[in-house]
Amino acid sequence: MYQDLHFYIDLDWERYVEDNSYLLTVEKLVTFAYMHQAKVYYSIAQLNDFTSNCKDLDANFTSSMGNQLEVILQNAVALKKQNFIFEVCFAQENTSLNPVKSKSLASIQGFDKQLLISLSSYNNVLLWVKSNTEFERVNVYATSEMIELQNWIVKSSNVKKYNFSNKHGNDKVKANPPKSREKVSQLRCSDEKAQELLRTAIPNFEEKQGWHYNFDETLDTFIVFPFEGDTPQNQFHAFHVEPNEWNKEIPKSIRKFFGK
Repeated sequence: MYQDLHFYIDLDWERYVEDNSYLLTVEKLVTFAYMHQAKVYYSIAQLNDFTSNCKDLDANFTSSMGNQLEVILQNAVALKKQNFIFEVCFAQENTSLNPVKSKSLASIQGFDKQLLISLSSYNNVLLWVKSNTEFERVNVYATSEMIELQNWIVKSSNVKKYNFSNKHGNDKVKANPPKSREKVSQLRCSDEKAQELLRTAIPNFEEKQGWHYNFDETLDTFIVFPFEGDTPQNQFHAFHVEPNEWNKEIPKSIRKFFGK
């Protein structure tokens, strides 16, 4: 569902030394990428710089900060190769190429949809020089903001479409269980609102394969979007969950993300 999204982790040791909340910020963003089962990468060269310059980290990551770094990298792919990446500084006949010094950017590939998780700012368009005659334009978006990360994922992914379910109804149609006396959850908002909430819903692939979740601030409770299968329509139906059933119906990772 999100396998064509690619994320790179920018391990900036100078930021870490300056800000003791740096790893926590990075961990939240990387965890969000992992929740989508997207591909995540890091540069081995940059990791070596990070550990050698951060004196409170040992080689086995046994310190508390080391444990946090291990969590960040646990499902990421290590990249050895450092590419020749340049920033194009256009000035007509005086246009020049400036080498990008960031080792995280030097490890990026030529994927169509890729994002750098970084607290630093970079140009979105770079040039990958492979040889005297071979060049490739590289597009990469960089952010350290969760809302920007969410928006990028929404923009870069297939549109999720809400599909009305007679079983769960909506704010005007009472839920209609297929079996007599079967307990079913009611969708308590309009179809339009359900589609709006589905747009930014968060997936869970561990407990409910492909189901998505969001928190409905208007009704102060969770809304669940069961995935209707791998079809071109990419459809989901929806229902709300009563607060006393959150622990049962809402995966822990989702509740943690929304702080509930």
